[in-house]
Order: sequence, then structure tokens, then C-alpha cells
Amino acid sequence: MLDLIDPELRWEEGGRSPEAGNYSGRDSFERYIRSWLDSFEDFRIEVEEIREEGDRLVVVARQSGRGRASGLPIETRVAHAWTVRGDRAVGFQSGEA
Repeated sequence: MLDLIDPELRWEEGGRSPEAGNYSGRDSFERYIRSWLDSFEDFRIEVEEIREEGDRLVVVARQSGRGRASGLPIETRVAHAWTVRGDRAVGFQSGEA
């Protein structure tokens, strides 16, 4: 997946996430994703919808899993918007759907 992301990716984590904010760089995005995945057991993403809006791909998905430290189950619906130029993602926005 990382091969499809521009090294200068501009990305935004939205919603009520403690990590909410604007970031840049494929490396910071990779660290964030790895950290997120490591905090869950049995993490799953089920895509509900993908639609094209100009140079953006919007993905609506349901995420579920169990917190590794707490053992508590989570389930949430999210929207991810990927801005694509050529064959690479140059922008990413995430928030609650």
C-alpha cells in the first residue's frame, strides 16, 4: 500500500480522535497506521461504499476490533477521502461517517 502513497502526502485525522490534526509525509502516515493497528486485537475494516468524486476516492467503512490493552470492543463507521494524482495518493482525510 505504501508504494501507492506519495512521499509528501498531506493528511488529516479528523473527528474526535486524540490524534486529530493536519500532518504531512508518508512516513508519519505509516507510523500512525501501524500504531493504530497495534492498539487492537482482531481489527477489521469492512468497506461499505467507494465512490469517485473528481480526483478523490471516498471510502465509507465500518471498523471493529477489541482494544489490546482494555479488551473492550469497538465498532465505528468512518469515511476516508483519498486525493489521487497520477498513480499516487497525495491527500488523505479521515473522519466519522
